Amino acid sequence: MLGAAILAVECVFAGRLSLFLIQWANSRIGRNYEQESAHRQGLSLQALAENNKPAYLAQNQMAQEAYGKSLALAVGRLSASLWPVFMALAWLNLRFRDAPFPLPDWLPLAQTGISCIFIFMLFYILARFAFGRLEGWSRRHFMNKN
Repeated sequence: MLGAAILAVECVFAGRLSLFLIQWANSRIGRNYEQESAHRQGLSLQALAENNKPAYLAQNQMAQEAYGKSLALAVGRLSASLWPVFMALAWLNLRFRDAPFPLPDWLPLAQTGISCIFIFMLFYILARFAFGRLEGWSRRHFMNKN
């Protein structure tokens, strides 16, 4: 169980590092898409106020395209933070597939035991929660000091 906990913490750190690197690499592109989306939305609303429906539809379509690109970058950032989990799950499945974790006899699943993947996911969720809380605490206490 200690190994699964350590692997979960390592996956959280590797995911956060990947997320940081992807955000750093794509920050200018993402900012450009968000600015273009806001600009095109403003132009579409201006065209709507002037009762120019073709201009409104064209600007609104371009705003939706820019927003879609921005959303795709956000999904990419999410997947960048989760890739270590899938790698760890694949390794755990290959290595410990036939070694269930034994449970006490009084529990309902005691005959079969539980998979190490369940143990890993439990530790991963706890590690993500703890890391999020620690990150929020550090921002409140260290970043806002003047």
